[in-house]
Amino acid sequence: MGSPIPALGYGKVVKGNDKFKVGSIVQGMLKAGKYAEIEDPTGAGLMAKMALPRAEPNSSLGVLGISGIAAYVGMFVSPSKGPKKGETVVVSAAAGAVGCIAAQMAKLSGARVVGIAGGTKKQRFLLDELKLDGAVDYKCNKKSLGEQLDEACPDGIDFFFDNVGGDVLDEVLQRINLHSRIVICGAASQYDSGNINNKSSIKGPSHYIRLAETSSTLSGFNMMHYSNSFIKAFGYLAWHYYRGNIMCPEHVENGIESFGNSLEMLFSGGHCGRLIVDVLASPKVSF
Repeated sequence: MGSPIPALGYGKVVKGNDKFKVGSIVQGMLKAGKYAEIEDPTGAGLMAKMALPRAEPNSSLGVLGISGIAAYVGMFVSPSKGPKKGETVVVSAAAGAVGCIAAQMAKLSGARVVGIAGGTKKQRFLLDELKLDGAVDYKCNKKSLGEQLDEACPDGIDFFFDNVGGDVLDEVLQRINLHSRIVICGAASQYDSGNINNKSSIKGPSHYIRLAETSSTLSGFNMMHYSNSFIKAFGYLAWHYYRGNIMCPEHVENGIESFGNSLEMLFSGGHCGRLIVDVLASPKVSF
């Protein structure tokens, strides 16, 4: 309270030090503002922004940055076994930055991939843009989430990359196969559930006994605990990025004034891909 909100980003140095010269471009955990005063560059993870040939400027915030690395760790490093050819993989929040990259990684592994997202627009994105094998709309009024999963995954689920938790996790657990792997990347459904210090407000999985019944595993991860895998992850991501195998669309909001609404949009699902605030751009004006 009373201080700027931390935010991952990049910008130009306007007052330098021995490590970063004026005019250089740096990235790291900056703050939500037009200017960020960083007292401890090391603690903020501040580093020179990589100037990769033919790469989009914002790729360091998406495919070639935290989103891509998180997806890689959750798919191939954290679980006991990554997705395999012929398996059915389900990804929740599959239209989000991490989810859409994770879904494409599963496709590249030869798996049959079903994405979960909210709204028909996102369904079309998963099917038409990401070329997934199935798309489930958790906001659908005609069919329940369970009914849609039964249709999309008639042979059960072998691997689940979860960004949502709550009811979505429960529905998937009821449909897992023998020796399936469930990886918890996040729990977007719980972030606005009330007092974050009140543990009782967080909904845990009601059908966890299915893990024992199917000899399956459920594990979570924090990508920062896997820094020894970052170089390998970046190599994988760069290889597929330059070959057009992995993409992540951008949703850009203009002006620092839009930060509050953008943060709310991040958890309400009002965008596809990576949500970015261009703090120096002029805000959009409506008449």
